[in-house]
Amino acid sequence: MTQDLRCPPRSLLIGFNMRTGYLLDAIQPICDEVNPSVSGLQGSPVVLSLVGGTGGGWQQIRCPAGQAVHMLLTYVNENIRGNGQTLPPAINHVRLGCTRVPYRDHYREVTPTFSGSYTSPGRLRCPPGEWITGIRYGSDAHLHLERPEVIDTLGVLCGQLPPRILVDARPEISDMPVDLTRPIEIETTLRQTRAVRLATDVYDHPGSRRIGVLQVGETVTLRERCQTDNWCRIRTAQFPDGWVYSGPDYNSLGL
Repeated sequence: MTQDLRCPPRSLLIGFNMRTGYLLDAIQPICDEVNPSVSGLQGSPVVLSLVGGTGGGWQQIRCPAGQAVHMLLTYVNENIRGNGQTLPPAINHVRLGCTRVPYRDHYREVTPTFSGSYTSPGRLRCPPGEWITGIRYGSDAHLHLERPEVIDTLGVLCGQLPPRILVDARPEISDMPVDLTRPIEIETTLRQTRAVRLATDVYDHPGSRRIGVLQVGETVTLRERCQTDNWCRIRTAQFPDGWVYSGPDYNSLGL
């Protein structure tokens, strides 16, 4: 059975307190409130409930100041044995992918220390335009077999970034006459080729089936002008026809 731990209103996930050893024994989310008037967070973290077992030792992983968790990488051990029996899979390593709020223009991976081995990660992230606001976890699979409680499943809860209070700059008043003889130049050309600024998923249609990932620095060609909902149709050698999201909250193509 899974349960949810959600950050307080207007808050995002920024890290975890954990009990760890060979497996992830227990986990406690850490959240921080979005600063409503400027970029970043309030800097007043709140810890949620500690869930899981009592084994392992304490450690903490947190995003740098002003950043929140953009992606959670989870590693699962599927070959656990105890008392001569094969046990259900359980989480044995996690990493945080952190990025700046709200721009997502600086990505940093935060790695804790685990004694267990681990393989390829599962990458948990929210849909374009949403942020991680909590976790969904399970911790009873081993209890049913009379073994110590550990975290056996881990997922993310998502939500929209809270509205911000934008302070408009004071207009400057000038008594200088306006030059009406110089023509106004409007840029109408579209830069067809762009380098990926932020790693982004590729979809077969906007928000539909995910077909791959573009990494930072890869070159894409815009097949047409991006839509008003910030979905852009692209072409690469690997993806002849795909869609990526590139909007003000996650400007993957630097538009």
